Amino acid sequence: MRRLVERRIFMLVLGTILVSTPAAAQQTGILSGVVHDAQGAILPGVTVTVTSTSLIGGARTATTGGSGTYQLTALPPGTYEVTYELSGFSTMKRGDIRVQVAQTTRLDVELAVGNLQETVVVTGASPVVDVGTTTTQTNVSKELFDAIPTGRNPWVMAGLVPGVVTGRLDVGGTEGMQQYNVEAFGSADSQKSFSIDGLKTNWGGGSGGATMQYYGFEMYEEYNMQTASGTAESDVSGVYMNMVTKSGGNRFSSDHNFYFMNDSLQGTNVDDALRTRLGLTAGQQTGAAGNPVDISYDWSSTLGGPIKKDKVWFFGATRRWRLDQLQIGARNADGSQAIDDNRIENYMGKATWNAVADTKVSFMFNRNNKSWRNRVAATSERRSALVAEINRTLARRVFDEPTRSNSPVSSTRRSFAC
Repeated sequence: MRRLVERRIFMLVLGTILVSTPAAAQQTGILSGVVHDAQGAILPGVTVTVTSTSLIGGARTATTGGSGTYQLTALPPGTYEVTYELSGFSTMKRGDIRVQVAQTTRLDVELAVGNLQETVVVTGASPVVDVGTTTTQTNVSKELFDAIPTGRNPWVMAGLVPGVVTGRLDVGGTEGMQQYNVEAFGSADSQKSFSIDGLKTNWGGGSGGATMQYYGFEMYEEYNMQTASGTAESDVSGVYMNMVTKSGGNRFSSDHNFYFMNDSLQGTNVDDALRTRLGLTAGQQTGAAGNPVDISYDWSSTLGGPIKKDKVWFFGATRRWRLDQLQIGARNADGSQAIDDNRIENYMGKATWNAVADTKVSFMFNRNNKSWRNRVAATSERRSALVAEINRTLARRVFDEPTRSNSPVSSTRRSFAC
């Protein structure tokens, strides 16, 4: 038994090592550039150091080569501070440099002659155009999707990408309980791929263009959307969506969000004139106003921090999401308004370990529960009614219809269940 456990642990570690390189290519970005002096002459031997709260294992360094170029790879998405040092020149610091997933951030700098103890601090935005790749892609960062008042689901994030068309318009999160079409430049809806940290999560059934579950929104740091000339990791010609999860940090942090809406917070565009034209009585509902929300809330919480600083981090997120919508034109058996109620619960946990220098290993658990109570009940009632109707029809045919055969017929009542 002990040998079996040891063997399974060995296979798990081996599998993690084997898949770490391609997965890292989809979770990280690159920072590169050229360092030169005021006359434009290249400067070899410059020490380039990057620091960030997103970087486990402490600061990362590189040295410019004979052509004055440097490159730092496998950087997690986030905001960085970059320091340039060379004897005989003033130290330069560049802050607020944003590194994004699957993109190369180009940062060329100029060092001024001076004392090494002198430090020049420059704060500014990094280049927004990646000139080092031909992939047509857009990165949606946490700062962006926190600032834009949209529905909180991956399909809405895809709709923010130029050239991408979604099959529904999500108003206030009313469409987030269903998956819908995502297309780019005429691609088929089936030609889309979902990944979490580079691991594909498409559902194997249907056309293959749906993801196997729904996701907690606060667990993600950034979305990378590729729509044309994709990288080798992309297996589709349409939309490739890679959702990169958050990690912990060297200090404890927590985030809590709560969104709420009910029928009192909604307006209506059906005035008295339109009611008269439609022949509606006072208070009578109409499909012209859509399916109003009875109640909706979206609560999420996160917690992350160090187990051991610069060595092992943890991060966890949970989400409870509810959407109850009245269905115009649909009634329950007792005559009350039919309602489509949806519940989604998400639980996510992640541990990040700085195994050796410049190498990290992550373990993640993700669980999703989704339920439709009234929809399932309504479906069961319709199924039962259908089965009863089939049985009645078969009974009439067996007992009531005259036989066309001269041989004796034994009457048998058949029952079917779906």
